Amino acid sequence: MFVDAHLHADTRSYEDFARMRLAGVDTAITCAHDFVRMSTSHVYFDHYERLLNKEVRRAGENGLRLYVALGIHPEGIPQDYENVFDRLPQYLDKPRVVAVGEIGLETASEVEITVFRKQLELARDLDLPAIIHTPRKKKREVTQIIVDILNETRFPLNKALIDHASHENLDIIVGNGIPAGLSIQPPSKLTAEEAAKIILNKSGVFVLNSDCSSKQSDIYAVPRCFMEMESLGVDEESKWKSARHNAIEIFNLE
Repeated sequence: MFVDAHLHADTRSYEDFARMRLAGVDTAITCAHDFVRMSTSHVYFDHYERLLNKEVRRAGENGLRLYVALGIHPEGIPQDYENVFDRLPQYLDKPRVVAVGEIGLETASEVEITVFRKQLELARDLDLPAIIHTPRKKKREVTQIIVDILNETRFPLNKALIDHASHENLDIIVGNGIPAGLSIQPPSKLTAEEAAKIILNKSGVFVLNSDCSSKQSDIYAVPRCFMEMESLGVDEESKWKSARHNAIEIFNLE
């Protein structure tokens, strides 16, 4: 059975959960994101409530065990983000919450860096892992800023999953001993074959995910990549670590 370690459940249909389960995905992590204009803290609180209640229930009715990551997405920072920080610890203490996320940087603006740093410090203090977004533009440059902030905040690197990794920034991530999230979401991110070849040819801690959202996505991303790994001759340990065991260890899943 597979783990899809990063998706956005509130953008997917009820039937998608059933199809994922039939394809062998029995566990997934849904992340907070900028699903609408995140204009105020109240929008975030409503978003968190939906993920924790409705989405966990919808997935569960289809046999998919859904965990939750909560935080402020770098592309959806509200003006009153301090209000989110005031209540976020209460949400992070709820059942099924396993990480702070999706957080990170998009343009590395001053406000993004401030919000990212505060969330890393919160995750560190609560002993929670972080799911970290990297952008499409200036990916290498922004990834290096992210790594620098991780070191400055003394965040445990084995709990920092830097996501949407690609050939552009992969050496920075694995070179610093940080887990790399391989998002299989063509055409904007990796194909299943590209992810499989990375696992075949590179050393590091890899975690597969679909990043399923309202954009063009593949709900079968993780099992599809597993098939590609089989065809390429990736060893059994590497296949199962990237498709299941690494996520279970990082997020301390049941």
